Amino acid sequence: MSDGAEIGSGAAYANLPIGRLDPDALRLIFQRVADECRADYDHPIMPYSWLTIGHVCRMWRFILLDMPELWARDVLAYGTGPALDEMVNRAQGLTLSLDHLGL
Repeated sequence: MSDGAEIGSGAAYANLPIGRLDPDALRLIFQRVADECRADYDHPIMPYSWLTIGHVCRMWRFILLDMPELWARDVLAYGTGPALDEMVNRAQGLTLSLDHLGL
């Protein structure tokens, strides 16, 4: 998907500054945020998560949900049960990374 035309809710959304952001640029930003929020041995639990990006607006959520490479990595970082099931579903069949410390 390379344009956000079907993502927003009409012309009013497109006139907002957030509605004019390029989806491909947002993907790059989201990838960077996910990299920065990745747990490591010094910080095994991150207080903030890249998952909160999807709470900004409908367009950002749609784009984030369309990035299976983010969902496929570190799938154990958010626990098991329903959280793990959701991560696996959103990974859309990609190979899963079970190392939640990203090493």
